Amino acid sequence: MGHLDNTKRLFDQTAENYDESQAGKFTSKMYKEFLRRLEGKTGKILDVGCGTGNVLLQLAGEGRELYGADISENMVRVAREKLGTNASIAVANVEKLPFDSTFFDILICNASFHHYPSPEKALAEMNRVLKPNGQLVIGEGYAVQPFRMFLNLSK
Repeated sequence: MGHLDNTKRLFDQTAENYDESQAGKFTSKMYKEFLRRLEGKTGKILDVGCGTGNVLLQLAGEGRELYGADISENMVRVAREKLGTNASIAVANVEKLPFDSTFFDILICNASFHHYPSPEKALAEMNRVLKPNGQLVIGEGYAVQPFRMFLNLSK
């Protein structure tokens, strides 16, 4: 079983309680910065690795057309329950996004980039679906070694 399979399995198992978990609390600390950077911006926005949809929920309205993608079916189910008709959420691998080229004005990626086994392929696919002169906002935490190596271990 590969790294991506382990990541998918981990998030499928934790989706129901993710928001209250340590990981969920960690990622929520970055929401404010995403909202600040996207204040007043409209158009089509894709949250890559959207998890339970919390960032999209806070971005709803204001002339935005919201989309999310996550590899975990359970995370997508929770996001769909939260967002209803406010966003279109797809189960998808970041390396094969189910969207047309140059479709999005803005892509966001909150605390999921470190899970991608091929960062170059992930960025190439994000670039493919992003309009020319579109905006990509990636939020990631940072930890010094030796702690960093333990942060992305999958069960």
